[in-house]
Amino acid sequence: MREIVEQGGHCCCYDMAKRTPLHYVCTVEAGGLTSGDSNRRTECLLFLLDSGASDIIDEVDSLAGDTALMAAARSGWVEGVRALLQTAADCSIENTGGCTANDIATLMGHGEVCELLAEYGRDCEHGPQEKGVNLTMTDIFNSR
Repeated sequence: MREIVEQGGHCCCYDMAKRTPLHYVCTVEAGGLTSGDSNRRTECLLFLLDSGASDIIDEVDSLAGDTALMAAARSGWVEGVRALLQTAADCSIENTGGCTANDIATLMGHGEVCELLAEYGRDCEHGPQEKGVNLTMTDIFNSR
């Protein structure tokens, strides 16, 4: 990634589903991250944010209307959520299912991510059911 950007590549690009490099680095496949994976992903995320991707931090994809913060919250990736919040990611954005990053983290059982969102004072007072969002785990996985 670093080599591509250093040779003139742009980190503020999109694929056909409007997913940015931030979306991809924040999406963790089933099985989670090993500590080495997490460290490399965190390094890559910070590099992208420092290289201009902070300009597109709140872009939503055309699949489910997810932001990079939602992808990191769905994955339970605490370091990624922290880096995005420190770069002023907006966690009040709702995807097409009406869920915020906190709602997704709550539904996925990622309590540490919810605590981090609460620490930043954003959107953790009300869970998805209190907002009238009645999604199942199948809905969450299908929105990927």
